[in-house]
Amino acid sequence: MLSPPGMGPLALAYLFAIWMIMTGTSEIASAFALRSAVSNDIWWIILGTITLWFGLYVVLFPGLGLLALVYTIGFYALFAGISLIVLAFRFRNLTGAIPAAHPARA
Repeated sequence: MLSPPGMGPLALAYLFAIWMIMTGTSEIASAFALRSAVSNDIWWIILGTITLWFGLYVVLFPGLGLLALVYTIGFYALFAGISLIVLAFRFRNLTGAIPAAHPARA
C-alpha cells in the first residue's frame, strides 16, 4: 500500500480548509473594497468571518472525520446561501453606483 488508508480523507479535509480560509479572506477583502458602493456591508463581512472560522476549525481539528466534514460543509452552505441572497437583494438596488467595466484593448 502506498499510504495509510486514512490519509485520503485527511488530505481532503486540509484541501477544503485551505479553500475556506482563502475564500473567507477574499470575501472580507471584497467587502472592504466595495464599501464605497454598498452601505452597511456587514453581511459580506459576516460571511467571510464564518468561512474563515470554519476553515480554521478544520485545520485545528483535522481528524474530525468525514461525517463531521460533511456537516461543516452543510453549515457553511446554509450560512453562505443566506448571506449571498441578502447581498444579491442589496446589489439589485445599486444601478449606477458601481461603474461599468470596459473590455481591455489589445
